[in-house]
Amino acid sequence: MKNVLQFPMVFIIFIIMWHVIIIRGTKLSNILYISAVASPSHFLWSQQFSKALANNGHNVTLLSIYKEGTQHNLHFLKLDGVDEALSLDHTVDYLALHTMSPTELLASFFELEYMLLSYPKDFTFSLIIHDHLAGPCLLLLLERFHFPPLVMASASNVLSSVECILGSPMYPGFISNYLLDPPASFGYLERIYNTMLTTYELFFKWYYVNPRIDRLIQSHFQNITSVSRLESTAVIVLMNSIAPLEPPEPRIWRVVNVGGLHISIPKMLPTFLYQHMNKTFAKCVYVSFGSNLKLTSLDNHIAQSIITVARLLPNIKFLWKVDVQFTTIDSYIPHNLITSDWFPQNDILASGMVDILFTHGGLLTIQEAIWYGIPMLGTPNYGDQYQNVRRIEQLGIGKKLYLEDLNPVTLQKHLVDMISDGRYKQRATEISKMIRDEQFTAQTKAVWAVEWVLRNYGTLQKLEDLNDVGTLQKYCLDVLLTIICLIMCIVFILNRMIHVGAMFVMSRISRKNKIE
Repeated sequence: MKNVLQFPMVFIIFIIMWHVIIIRGTKLSNILYISAVASPSHFLWSQQFSKALANNGHNVTLLSIYKEGTQHNLHFLKLDGVDEALSLDHTVDYLALHTMSPTELLASFFELEYMLLSYPKDFTFSLIIHDHLAGPCLLLLLERFHFPPLVMASASNVLSSVECILGSPMYPGFISNYLLDPPASFGYLERIYNTMLTTYELFFKWYYVNPRIDRLIQSHFQNITSVSRLESTAVIVLMNSIAPLEPPEPRIWRVVNVGGLHISIPKMLPTFLYQHMNKTFAKCVYVSFGSNLKLTSLDNHIAQSIITVARLLPNIKFLWKVDVQFTTIDSYIPHNLITSDWFPQNDILASGMVDILFTHGGLLTIQEAIWYGIPMLGTPNYGDQYQNVRRIEQLGIGKKLYLEDLNPVTLQKHLVDMISDGRYKQRATEISKMIRDEQFTAQTKAVWAVEWVLRNYGTLQKLEDLNDVGTLQKYCLDVLLTIICLIMCIVFILNRMIHVGAMFVMSRISRKNKIE
């Protein structure tokens, strides 16, 4: 795998050089977007953002591990060999890709220092956008291009991920860590565990991951500073967050909510869907477990449950996005279950034909469903999916069905209950109306934020930064320690006074008794 990952990015450099020659004489902003998170959903979000910037007149270079090519003002550059190397021996397991990101992803850049010498010395990007969930490895490009303004943008809504970037405070006392299935009540023991986990994650990044990345960078590239420290130079962070749908977590002004940025104007449904719509069904259930969790066979309880329930509910149409090829077993699939390895999800959810979405709880899917007012049945699998599904439960627009509890009986019961209970649809419609009632669209806000940084970067560099505030001061730990020490001293003094007073009284009583 390492040999494949170490292939030089000659093709990428040639494309960038061609891009440079084309645009050097123009006055448009040159924006480099680094989207190296090994997740198709993150790339989809980054691609939509890049298109919005390109449509607004900027020349955007999108660096990812998935796509190459050219569109109007938009150039896709692919990190050679990364995704292919991950797929050499088996299907890519996107659930475990975070374990290879810091080191193996960097391997494809081993020759980058020498290739970058071919760039014009006076060339620079006007701004660099980086998906910070990929880690700071690729921020070495920031130094090579003379430190243009840095903007972080991610398809995640995890605010705690920006603590190392902006120094924004965390609130483990009432905001659950994104790796946890949030409890119904946040009691004392839950708060202790959540605080320990949040602190461990932060210290793990500070004292293990970041130093390891820095050592790896410095062993292969000369004159490169600590890339982990470059994260804190970001001006703002664009978060895929819709404020009314999030927990009540305080945010600093440098965090800009652009949740739902990936939602596009719906198009007409493709022909193959209309061919299956000549039969009348009472309701429609759309089943999608995202781009990461892939079902490649029917030998699992998820697939068996879906097929069985579709057979038990013949009056309900099921649209199932699944990677299994059914050409040889069509007789096994009931007539009301339509399968495909791809559906235009945004268009289907916007069409009004879907009554219930059965989902894994991925953030992008949930945001689309809420935008179009569709109730959801969530079966979370890992990471932030548990919090996402818990949130739709709290909002009254869905229910949760744990993966270990999923079987034909429970799945049928949950679907029938939600379809027959009109309150879910009513509540989903109300929330959809609320989040649509915005002055600006998420794409407009995101593009404006980037252009605002370009216009005001000089002034922004002079503003106060929370990264300059130490941890002791930020959380008043020194003050709390002082108060605790004072209280302990007061308690000790009072205890001694009571003890001395008691001894004095007892001695007086003893003397009086002796005299008598």
